[in-house]
Amino acid sequence: MLTVLVVWVSVLTTGVTGQPGVIRQQQGSNKDFICELDPSLSRECDHLIHEPAPDGLFWKDGYTKDPDYYDIMKMQPPTLLESYRSPCWYERISSPDVYANNTYLIRRSGPTMNGVAQKRFEYLSEKWSERLARGSSFRLRCLPYLWIIGETKCGTTDLFDKVILHPDIEPGFFKEGHWFSGWRKFGGPVRDFIDSFDIAAERVRQQVRFDSVTRTFHHNVLTIDGSAPTLWGPMQWAEQPDNEGKNVPEFINAHYIRHMIPDARFLVTVRNPTDRLYSHYLYFPRDSYTQEFFHDLVQTCISVFNECIQERSVRECLYDKTMIKKMGIEFKNGFYFQPLMDWFEVYPREKFHIVRLEDFSANRLEELNRIYQFLDLDPLTVPIETEGNINAGKAVNAGGKIDEVGPMWDSTRQILNDFFRPYNQKLAEILGDDRFLWDDHQ
Repeated sequence: MLTVLVVWVSVLTTGVTGQPGVIRQQQGSNKDFICELDPSLSRECDHLIHEPAPDGLFWKDGYTKDPDYYDIMKMQPPTLLESYRSPCWYERISSPDVYANNTYLIRRSGPTMNGVAQKRFEYLSEKWSERLARGSSFRLRCLPYLWIIGETKCGTTDLFDKVILHPDIEPGFFKEGHWFSGWRKFGGPVRDFIDSFDIAAERVRQQVRFDSVTRTFHHNVLTIDGSAPTLWGPMQWAEQPDNEGKNVPEFINAHYIRHMIPDARFLVTVRNPTDRLYSHYLYFPRDSYTQEFFHDLVQTCISVFNECIQERSVRECLYDKTMIKKMGIEFKNGFYFQPLMDWFEVYPREKFHIVRLEDFSANRLEELNRIYQFLDLDPLTVPIETEGNINAGKAVNAGGKIDEVGPMWDSTRQILNDFFRPYNQKLAEILGDDRFLWDDHQ
C-alpha cells in the first residue's frame, strides 16, 4: 500500500517544483513522507499520531476558572511534523463528534457567527465520519504559523484581508482568534481554539509540493491568525500563574506562543501614534465624540502618564491597568517600542516584519509582496484590473465618524506629536529605520 501511494504522489506532483524558498526539509525515506500524508496507512506510522494524556492540560475539555488550567508553560506541546512549514501534527479520533464540548467557539462566535461555526463543524464531522468509515482514524491539527499581532487601529483587518489573497496562506474560522490575548481565560482550552483551524489544516494537508532539487515533498501552506491585541497581551497578565506578584509581566504572549510554536513569524502594522489615538477614539463606543472632548482626553492621558513615570519606569506604567483606566482610552498602544522590545527578547528580530500603515495604504500590492518575500513565498501575481482593486478602496474598519466629527484640532495634533516624538525615536532606533519617526506625517 505504501508503494502504491508513493507512485500516486509522484504522478500527482510531477513537474510541480514551485519556489518554496526556505523549506523545512523532510528527513528520511518516502515512507516517512507517506506517513505524514496519511498516518493510518500503516502501524509503522503510529509514532506520528499525538496521543494526549487523559489529564493533560493541553487537551482538557470544558471551561473552568482553575488558573493552572490556563498555564500554557505547563502544557506539553505535540511534536510537529517535519515536512510542514505550519505547526501541524496528527491526532487520533474515535468518533466524528469531536466538537461537542467546544466552549471556545460558542463563546467567541456570538449570535451572528454561531450558525457559521456550527455549519463548519457539521461539514467537518461528516468528513471525519467518512474517514473513519475508510479506516482512517486521524485528523491533522494546526496552530497558526503567521501572526498579525498588532497594533489595534493600525489597519490589521485590511492587512489580514489582503495577506490571505495569497494561495499559500490559510486562515482559521476568524480573523482574530484572541485565544492568547485573553479568550483562553473565558473561552475554553487551547484544543477548542485549534478546532477553528481544522478546515485550514485539511487544505494544508492536501497541498503537497515536490522539490526536484532536494527530491523532497513538503507542505508549504501557512496558517494565519490576526488577533491585534496579541502584541500587548495577555490582557490579564497579572493573573497568569507565571506573573503572580509581579509589577510588570515576566511572561507575555511571546513566551506562550514560542513554548508551543518555536518557528512562528510575525507581522506588526503601526501608524503615526497621533493618528492611531484619534482613530481609536472615534471607533470605540463612548459618551461623546467631539474635538473638544478628545483634546481634554489627550491632556488627561499625558498628565496621568507623566505623573506615573516620575516614580516608576515607563514599562511599569504602560502595563499598569489602573493607570490605563484613569486615562479612559488605550493611550499605551501608541508606545510601539515597548512591546516590540519585549518580543525581540523572546524571538529573533528576523522573525518580525514591521509595516507602516501609511506605506501599506499608498501601495498595498508592493507592501504585500515585501511580506511574501519575508515569508519565503512567491510574489502575488494578479491581473491589472485586480491590482487596481487591491490598491484602491477604503480600508476595512476605518470608521465613519471622522466625517461627522471632523479632524482633531491642530493644537491637539501638535501636543500629541511633541509628546510621542521621543518614543518614536526609540522605535526608529530599535528598527534602524527613520521612517518610524513619522516626520512625513506630522
